[in-house]
Amino acid sequence: YVASTKTLFYVHYPGHMKVGLVDNEHLISEVDIFPTFLEATGVRIDQQLDGTSFLPLLLEKPQKRNGYIIGQIDYKAGGSATPMRSYGDKKFRYIFNPWSPTGDAYRNNNEGKINRDIEENHPEYLRYVEFFRHRSLEEFYDVQNDPDATINLINDPNYKKEIKKYRRGLKNWMQLKNDPVLFLFEQRNSPEKLKAYLADEMIYPSKKSLMPKEQREAQELKDARKKANKK
Repeated sequence: YVASTKTLFYVHYPGHMKVGLVDNEHLISEVDIFPTFLEATGVRIDQQLDGTSFLPLLLEKPQKRNGYIIGQIDYKAGGSATPMRSYGDKKFRYIFNPWSPTGDAYRNNNEGKINRDIEENHPEYLRYVEFFRHRSLEEFYDVQNDPDATINLINDPNYKKEIKKYRRGLKNWMQLKNDPVLFLFEQRNSPEKLKAYLADEMIYPSKKSLMPKEQREAQELKDARKKANKK
C-alpha cells in the first residue's frame, strides 16, 4: 500500500546538488540506491542491476527510468509464506495476494498494538482490520483519489481497462525477473491450486532459499547455536 511504501528520502551530496532541492514528482525505489552509489563514485560493473540510478534527479537532469514501482513480500519474520506483489505508479496500484485463498490471517511483526487496540476499543474500524488480516486475491486502487487504499476497485467495470494494463505490467516484470510468484499469478483463477502450490516447497521456494548467501549462512549459524543450546 502507499501508506507503507511511500517514504521520504533524504540525500546529502555536498558540492554536487543544490541545497534545499525538493523533488515531489519522481518515484524511486530501494533497488535504485546501489546503482546511484555506483554512478556517483564512477564505478562500472558488468552485471545487470534491478534498479536504475537516480543521480540525474539529484543534479536536476532527466532520469531514464520507467515510472512504475514494484512492491514485494515473500515471508514475514515468522510463519508460512505470504507472497505479495504490487505494481503501481502515481495514478494506480495493482496488488496480487496469492496467499489469500489459504485462509491464513496476515499478521505483520511490526504492526505493534494498533490493530489490537482497534479490535478491543474501536469496533467502527474492525472492517479495516478484517481486510488487513485476510485481503483479497487482487486489489486495485486509485492512489490519487484514495491514497489510503480504502476502496478496492478490482471488480469495478469502470476500471477494466486500467486493471488489465497494470496486471500486464506486473506479469511482464515477473517474467523478466523469473519471479516464482509468476506461476501463482497464472493460476490466480484456481484458489485450490494456489493453496496447494504454496504448501509445496518443490513449487514455491522456502524462506531460507530466497535469502542472499550471507543472510542464509548467518541464519544457519543462528539455528545451529539455538539447537546446541537445547541439548
